[in-house]
Amino acid sequence: KSNEKVEWKCAVCSHVWEAVVASRTDKGAGCEDCREGGGYKTTLPGYLYLMERPGEQQVGISNHPDRRLYIHDLEGWKLLDLKGPMNGKSAYELELAVRRHLRAHHWNLPGTWENWSTASLEAQTLDRLLEVVGAQLPPLLP
Repeated sequence: KSNEKVEWKCAVCSHVWEAVVASRTDKGAGCEDCREGGGYKTTLPGYLYLMERPGEQQVGISNHPDRRLYIHDLEGWKLLDLKGPMNGKSAYELELAVRRHLRAHHWNLPGTWENWSTASLEAQTLDRLLEVVGAQLPPLLP
């Protein structure tokens, strides 16, 4: 029942994702790619987004950015940049690279995995964020 967030790898499709240990004990919890109705799907085209609100920024991915961004807007987030569509697995790996970089540099805000303080890092575009992280945007789909 730990609240620690760790990486998991699906034994069926090899998809890797992060989840809280306690959530994995819930009935039906499992690989987002294999289960019906899950969240982000690496098998579908993906979008990478950069958002901000006073004092913090956030990076994320979505297969359906209109829906996802609407929810963030309700929470006070403002869209700075959106890239896509791109290969869904590539978008996932790119977001993971950004999150690992944030964690390695201790830039995450407490209790978050994809949010950071603008006092540590401020990027107005995804291109700038990826430059800082040392990652490249994958080719966009037509």
